[in-house]
Amino acid sequence: MLVVTASIVLFRMLLLPPGLVLSTLMLIVLASFASPELRIKESPISGVVLAALCVGMFVIGLKLQLPIWPGQG
Repeated sequence: MLVVTASIVLFRMLLLPPGLVLSTLMLIVLASFASPELRIKESPISGVVLAALCVGMFVIGLKLQLPIWPGQG
C-alpha cells in the first residue's frame, strides 16, 4: 500500500515538468512494484496504453489544459 500511495504522490508532484504521458507511465511502472507478481515487460506496455487513454479522455475529450510532453507547460 505504501508503494502505491508513494507513486500517486510522485505522479502529482511530477505532473507538470515531465507532462501527462511520462507521469502516467512512471505511475504505472512504480505502482506495479507493489505486486508480488511483477511483470517487467507488461508494466511499460500497460503504462503506454493508459497514458494514451488519459490523453484521449482528459486532453482531447474534456479539453483540460494539461501538458502532454515535457516543456509544454
